Amino acid sequence: MIKNFKIFACSMSLKVHFLDSQLVYFPENLGEVSEEQGERFHQDIKEMKRRYQGKWNLSMIADYCWILHKETIPAKFTRGKVTKELSR
Repeated sequence: MIKNFKIFACSMSLKVHFLDSQLVYFPENLGEVSEEQGERFHQDIKEMKRRYQGKWNLSMIADYCWILHKETIPAKFTRGKVTKELSR
């Protein structure tokens, strides 16, 4: 369905855009959504409705994308090799 929207350049509702962004986690089976992902999607939409009180706008989309971005970035903290030269 999402592919067809993109092929025909149709407008999608914001909820469909959010659902599409959630499906990125399952690229091999875009047609299927796990129970956990479905529940997460509904919780995110509920929080966005509460936060923006039904006013769907560009800043709301940006905020949601930033939330997804922060949650999906793997944190890698490594300590670099420290070498010291001792001079005499």
